[in-house]
Amino acid sequence: MGGVVKTFIENSLENPRAAGPRRGFTLVELLVVIAIIGTLVGLLLPAVQQAREAARRSSCQSNLKQLALGCLNYHDAQNQFPPANTGLTDWQCGPGGTGPAIGLLVRVLPFMEEQSLYNKFDLTASVQGATNRAAAQSVGGGKVAPSVYRCPSYGEQAFGSLSTGCSGGDANVGASCYAGVMGSTDSSWYGENRPAEAGVFCLVQTGAASSVGWWYPQMKAQVNRMKDVLDGTSNTLLCGEVRPNAIKAVYPTQAIDGGGLYCAWPVGLASRSMTMRYNKYGPNQIMPGPYGAWQDQQDFPFSSSHVGGVFMAKVDGAVGYVADGIDITLWRGAANMKGGETSKLPW
Repeated sequence: MGGVVKTFIENSLENPRAAGPRRGFTLVELLVVIAIIGTLVGLLLPAVQQAREAARRSSCQSNLKQLALGCLNYHDAQNQFPPANTGLTDWQCGPGGTGPAIGLLVRVLPFMEEQSLYNKFDLTASVQGATNRAAAQSVGGGKVAPSVYRCPSYGEQAFGSLSTGCSGGDANVGASCYAGVMGSTDSSWYGENRPAEAGVFCLVQTGAASSVGWWYPQMKAQVNRMKDVLDGTSNTLLCGEVRPNAIKAVYPTQAIDGGGLYCAWPVGLASRSMTMRYNKYGPNQIMPGPYGAWQDQQDFPFSSSHVGGVFMAKVDGAVGYVADGIDITLWRGAANMKGGETSKLPW
């Protein structure tokens, strides 16, 4: 019997037809297999995308946490929060001018393991000066901000004007996805003159309108310390997410204006590029248009590339997700240091 089987197998190998006819897949069977594979891919792809976005959200939250801790460590070392603006902003533009000034994101670099980058900046000079331009552009050739200031979910143009609104010394630099909280409304420009509306990174007016003809008054960063946060560190916002292309986010029909409306990471306060925001509007809220005034940049709401809200950090360093549609009174109250509000943030 074994010999018969062996002979049959040997004959089959020599002559495949001896083993009987072979049957391939029919067209219908192939289509069924393809349909099943397509269905499985369709089920798996959203799950993969959700997992990737969850990882990006976690990384974004971690970046904001590092920024908040950097601000707190700065406070421990200097007995004050990092200034929103270094020096006086009087709008004398160009490499030799005194404004725009360097912002808080540069000041906290040593407390975020970026001492070597910090050493490249000259805090006594305009952010437009040759030294500071070179320092800003040393990160990714001026196309990106330091990685800790970039949200992984933001996938659009990530650079813009270093000195928007100024005629000299301009250059493209990376844009930040995070900014400090100035206060509850645009009255926060005037810091100590409106204490109930001022946030940690508010400014204070020091003079009349600029000598170069701009409407902006002369201002500098108000010195704020932990003891000034009378509403409590767990009830007061410190910093949060912003989309670099803020105008596109809040004015969907408005074209980007030459990159000048981006949040250039080294800048404190410029006409349209700054690293501070008010809580005048809710998270991701669509603003009433049309866009027309340069000063509206600071009014742009905190916004993100995530769905449904923004990550925000409180003065105590805690980071949480604030949903779109949060009660506007609570949202504004959380932005100031001395408003006396009793409502609590949701985390």
